[in-house]
Order: sequence, then C-alpha cells, then structure tokens
Amino acid sequence: MKRERKWASNPMQDAHSILLHIPHASTVIPDRFADLFALDHMEMKEELLVMTDHHTDALFELDDADRLVFPVSRLLVDPERFRDDAQEPMSSRGMGVVYTKTHHGRDLKSDRMREMLVEEYYDPHHSAMGAWASDRLRRHGRCLIIDCHSFPRRPLPCDLDQTASRPDICIGTSSLHTTDTVARASCSAFEARGYTVEVNRPYEGTIVPPLYLGKDPFVQSIMIEVGRWLYMDEATGERLSTFETCQESVQAAMEAIVEAWRGNTARQEEKEQVDDRPRRLRSQAGRDPGEPKTKVP
Repeated sequence: MKRERKWASNPMQDAHSILLHIPHASTVIPDRFADLFALDHMEMKEELLVMTDHHTDALFELDDADRLVFPVSRLLVDPERFRDDAQEPMSSRGMGVVYTKTHHGRDLKSDRMREMLVEEYYDPHHSAMGAWASDRLRRHGRCLIIDCHSFPRRPLPCDLDQTASRPDICIGTSSLHTTDTVARASCSAFEARGYTVEVNRPYEGTIVPPLYLGKDPFVQSIMIEVGRWLYMDEATGERLSTFETCQESVQAAMEAIVEAWRGNTARQEEKEQVDDRPRRLRSQAGRDPGEPKTKVP
C-alpha cells in the first residue's frame, strides 16, 4: 500500500473553460485502509496493474485546460460510478462506487467503510467538478469536459462488452452532452493518424457533473479511451518507446475537439438541444433522458 497524501486537484485557472478529467490514473491506497483488502501483496499488484489507467495523467496534456485528477486508486473508490448503488449497473458485479470484487469476480475488500470513503474522496471530487462547471457556465456560458481513460487489449471478465476485436481508440458520448460536431472531430483526428476508432464501443458514455446530468447541454463532455498497448507494456505497466508518439496524437485530437467545440456549428447544436428539450422530456418521461452509460473498467 502507498502512503496517504492530501486530497487535491490541479489548480483551476479562471480563464479555462475546458477540463481534463483523469479519474483512474492513481495507484495510491493509503495504509490506513490496508486491512479492508482481502488480497495478498502479489494479488494486489496484479489488480492494480489491470485496473489502473496507467500514465493517463501524463498521456493527456493540454495547455488550454484545467485538470481534475482523482488522488487515490479506483480500487478504493471509483469516482465514475453513481453514488447510489441502486443507480449503478456495475454494483451487481461488486463494482459500484466502492468495489468489493476484483475484475475476475473474487473478493477484493470489505465495504464496511463505504460511507466514510465516499464522503472523504468521492464527494469532494464531484463537488469540485460541479463547482468548476457552475463557475464556467457563469463566466463563459458553456464548458467542455474531456474524460481521459485507457483500456486493455483484451476484454476483462467484468467488461460488459466481451467482443474480442477492439479498436485503438474508443470515443464515449452522451446524446445530450456531446454534439455530433465534436464527436466527429475526435474520430477524424485519430483516424488521420492511422488509428482505428469506434464510438461507444467497447465502453460508452462520458462523465457529467450530477447537477447538470441530463439537464444542461451547455455542459459538454466527451470521453477518450486509448488502447494501452499503444503506449505501455500491459504485462509490466512500463511505458513503451511509442509513448511520446501516442501522447502527441492524443494532444492533437484534443486540440481538434476544442477547435470544433469552439466553432459555430457546435454552439448551434447546443442551442438546438435547449430548444428541443421540452419535447424530448415529454417523450422520455419517467427516466433520466441524459444519463450516460457506466464505463468499465
């Protein structure tokens, strides 16, 4: 286990209306939570290797953006799950906001400290993201979140999509919070560099602050999932010599996304979502019309 460090996010600058959300890069598990886990040292090392989005805090860099990096491992708390397990599909597999099962279904840890973990890590993280979005809406009228992930070459036993063939890049979208213009720009940017790309496969959805989820199309979000084999050795977690090339490609794609998002077409699509909102609410009464799908891993 690693030593505890203070919960913190990267400084958020007033001028930036773009946020890089990096939820799964950390391997930190404070020593005071060690007795929650049922795994031995080697088993824990394997689970961290498989479940961590290694190096995404370095892979995703953009000068004109703020960063919100979750400070502890998802094996302790996963900020991309719904807080309420009743709303979270993966909770049935023991992988809700506080995991109790490993990626292959073995016992991972006790949930006896669930509420304390959620209050200490999950709630401050989402409060920070919600406050950032509220402030940017007030200052700029709109904002964009880029949800930054990586994924393994082969499906994990816990994955909902078990299709063996996987693209190099997965783009996750939301019907309300991702315009077609931005989604197309992301795909085109990666394809121009020779990567295979699919939308919402093998993972779907993108993070949206709960305060605005399904409600405000001016809070835009898009997920980028990068195949780990493109930049790291999946057996060791070490960077490959191709890391910088992949990093440059990711940066170019994010720049294309931002350019598209700042353009008039994307702005018009957001306004059309607002105009169309009452009709969609009537046609989808009884469920959250904008709820993104859960992402695993």
